[in-house]
Amino acid sequence: MEKTYGEKMVRSGFNPSESEDVKKLKEAAAAFIDLIREVRDRASLKRDATDNGAADELVTISRWTAIACTDVETACMYAVKAATI
Repeated sequence: MEKTYGEKMVRSGFNPSESEDVKKLKEAAAAFIDLIREVRDRASLKRDATDNGAADELVTISRWTAIACTDVETACMYAVKAATI
């Protein structure tokens, strides 16, 4: 089965220590990233891209969700570091 975007972003398959904590952290982060992207997609569908105001909103929605996904990825990375020290 193909990995979700969130699983790819947190590299869910990379856990050389086979730590259960790392596995749980990455699963939670991946699920949150996937949820953020689902919300982005639903919000985008509500906008008419031919309307200039809506086009600006689409860019804003895309930017905010990209930042949110990056921050979740960063949080996961630091949590994994803490779990494996």
